[in-house]
Amino acid sequence: MERKVIFHVDECGRFEMAAGNIHNMCSFYRGREIPVVIELLLNGEAVRAAAAAAPEAEGCRELLREEGVEIAVCNNALRKSGIAAEELTEGVRVVPAGVVELAERQFQGYAYIRP
Repeated sequence: MERKVIFHVDECGRFEMAAGNIHNMCSFYRGREIPVVIELLLNGEAVRAAAAAAPEAEGCRELLREEGVEIAVCNNALRKSGIAAEELTEGVRVVPAGVVELAERQFQGYAYIRP
C-alpha cells in the first residue's frame, strides 16, 4: 500500500531536519519496496529555502532527485518575502496558499509531519 506524507516547514532553521527526515523515510520505504509519495510544503519564512540562490538550494535539488518527493511553496509567503517564482530552484511547485495545500493533502489521506 502506497504511503503519502506531507512535511510542513515554516522556519528556515527546520529545513535541514526535514530534509534528513525525508531522506531517511525514503530509504526506509525503498528498502521494504513500499511506494511512498512525500511532499515538503514550505510556507512562512521557509519559502526562502526554495530560492535557487539560497544556501539550502542544493538540499532542495537533492530532495527533488528522490523518487516520489516534491517540494511545494506557498505563493502568499513568496509574495510577502518578495521572491518571484522564477527565482525558485528548478522543480519546486508553487501552490496558491500553504494552509489550503495542507488541508487538501490531509483530506486526500496524507500523514502530516512537522519536524
